Amino acid sequence: MIKLSKPLPRGYILLKLEKANKLKRELFIVFKMLRAEGVTDSDILSWWNLSNKEQHEIIQKDIRFIKSFTKTFIKKANHRLDEIYNFMEKVFPQFIQYSSKIDISKTSPLPYELKKRVQGYFELRSIEELNTIKANSENFPNMNAYIRYLIKNKKI
Repeated sequence: MIKLSKPLPRGYILLKLEKANKLKRELFIVFKMLRAEGVTDSDILSWWNLSNKEQHEIIQKDIRFIKSFTKTFIKKANHRLDEIYNFMEKVFPQFIQYSSKIDISKTSPLPYELKKRVQGYFELRSIEELNTIKANSENFPNMNAYIRYLIKNKKI
């Protein structure tokens, strides 16, 4: 009996196409943006090797968290939606799926390709370190700007 090998996961295929300069125009633009954000091969593999369903579940979990946090803050603290959003932007990293049609700034949401690395960075910190991170992040417009600074300076 002939045993068929499994196809390579998407992440490996995309990296191979990127290295061969054979990505389609849309993906070429996205990968250029991702690389400018500090996304590594490992980041690409950790996100793109997930199935569409797994990626969708992660995104939906983020959306549920934001909705839950927002509802709680509105009910318990009686804050306006814009106040809540400003607070969340300052404290929590925000992620988005990149496309060739979005503009990136220091404060823009980070690509989902960085989510696992960013989460890992925060999960490994002690309470004292997290307090220092919080204090340092106050010098930046939002948490995403601070994370970009950390990535650029090879701290994440």
